[in-house]
Amino acid sequence: PSSGVTANRVAGNAARDFIAEREAPALIEQNLRTTGGLRRLDVLKVGEQIVGIESKIGRTYLTQQVRQELARDIKLIRSGQLDKVRWEFWRSARTGKGGPSAPLRQKLEKLGVEIVENERSF
Repeated sequence: PSSGVTANRVAGNAARDFIAEREAPALIEQNLRTTGGLRRLDVLKVGEQIVGIESKIGRTYLTQQVRQELARDIKLIRSGQLDKVRWEFWRSARTGKGGPSAPLRQKLEKLGVEIVENERSF
């Protein structure tokens, strides 16, 4: 199991770094404080608009942790710390699966979060 966790971390970091380079100027692993607690964003795109970018590898479901991340993202927008939020999904090189589950997609769309499904695998 630990080798799978390590592989997931390596893949996640690679996707994060790819986004940061593509979106430059951007910062990685930024912690922003909300009334709901700390939100660690994978990438914070700075410039004309401040965009919080979350990167997900593999099939992603609407878990309690994902709900918490979304709630904090919306609080960051409402408080003016972010102009917009984008969630990017990548296929897992290990499983071949990727993207949001139907309930997660519905939630992201309802909240006005931009969804990007990338063809590339990590």
